[in-house]
Amino acid sequence: MEGQLTTIAMIASALLVLGCLYLTISPFFVLDEGTFELKFTKNKNKTQSHKEALYSTLNEIEIEHKMGKISDDDYKELTNKYETMIAKMMKDDDFVSIDNIDNKLLSEIEKEIQEELDKREKGGK
Repeated sequence: MEGQLTTIAMIASALLVLGCLYLTISPFFVLDEGTFELKFTKNKNKTQSHKEALYSTLNEIEIEHKMGKISDDDYKELTNKYETMIAKMMKDDDFVSIDNIDNKLLSEIEKEIQEELDKREKGGK
């Protein structure tokens, strides 16, 4: 009788461990559409959620400033910091997916963005 309980306890423990392992690892994988292959997820979801968090933080800073909890200098410094972070993230992102792009215009825009980023990093606005 005691041997049966030990065997049942071992099987239950093994199932519990496998269930926990599955629940721990499964968020890192996505079931591919139409097939049953598991593929590792890309970092776009992570980047998107990070970008949303930055926008949310920027919004919170503005609300705190309007309520008078943050001084004008702190507000300018913080918004400058977070806007720079968002601009860098957008620059690093592959958000342009249009095939018919005027490359000259695109290079001018990228140059202006880079100049603005450099200016903000130096502390000027």
